[in-house]
Amino acid sequence: MEKYKNKLRELGFSPEIEGYWYILDTVDYIKRNENTLPIFHQVNVFSYIAEKRGSTYSKVERAVRHSIERSYKNGYLSMYSVKPTMKRFLMDFLTGNI
Repeated sequence: MEKYKNKLRELGFSPEIEGYWYILDTVDYIKRNENTLPIFHQVNVFSYIAEKRGSTYSKVERAVRHSIERSYKNGYLSMYSVKPTMKRFLMDFLTGNI
């Protein structure tokens, strides 16, 4: 997990923001359930994270979306010509494309 933490920090994500931790939870979930990556459903993953963290699906989704938007606006996701969707970013992050 340390490599994912480092990569998120390189991409301008701050551990002080909930979305940072939720993205790491997403990575952990996908890595433990490798067969879910091709059919990645953020509803399933975010619902699991919400239950684990005592939150709601919408709060998890919003926090992840906000952290991606913040990193993009601050110029850390310049590999994208437009702001990436949450699913695009997570898939690229999980597969090592960024």
